[in-house]
Amino acid sequence: MAGLPGSGKTTQAVKLEKELAIPLVRTGDIFRDIAKEDSQLGRKVKDIVESGGLVDDDLVVEVVKKTLEDPKYQKGFVMDGFPRTVEQIGEFDPGFDFVFYFEIKEDEIRRRLSKRGRVDDSPEIISHRLIAQEENMWGVLGYYKFKGKAEVHEINSERPIEEIHGQIRSYLGNDN
Repeated sequence: MAGLPGSGKTTQAVKLEKELAIPLVRTGDIFRDIAKEDSQLGRKVKDIVESGGLVDDDLVVEVVKKTLEDPKYQKGFVMDGFPRTVEQIGEFDPGFDFVFYFEIKEDEIRRRLSKRGRVDDSPEIISHRLIAQEENMWGVLGYYKFKGKAEVHEINSERPIEEIHGQIRSYLGNDN
């Protein structure tokens, strides 16, 4: 699942996890958990998360690779939040079959995020996150589209949740 913050990718990822009975890997949750740790890494990640920045590529790749070593991911998984840069794919490509990109307008992102109430959803941090993530997202999508590594689908995520989910299921060949 790929898209800017507030695009609905996590909502759809959670639905697929339950429906397909395969585990979900959410890098945002992983790093929020690390940020709670009383360690040098925890404090570093906390500062990055609270400022709306992106965790550096090497650390993201290390954490994702380590996570996917768990045997529970060997039969498949739903990924939310990785990769965010072409450099991350260069270091580790998990071999996705499908990539779903959730398209959404900036004003709708701001509306949705203002309702979540997370520390990293203030207007200033939202602006910073959008700038940091949007340009990287196009590189990631280009990689998957032009390298033929995965089936890429762009989805208008400003529609009702069930309508979006039905579209995803049809792409997966599971539209009953």
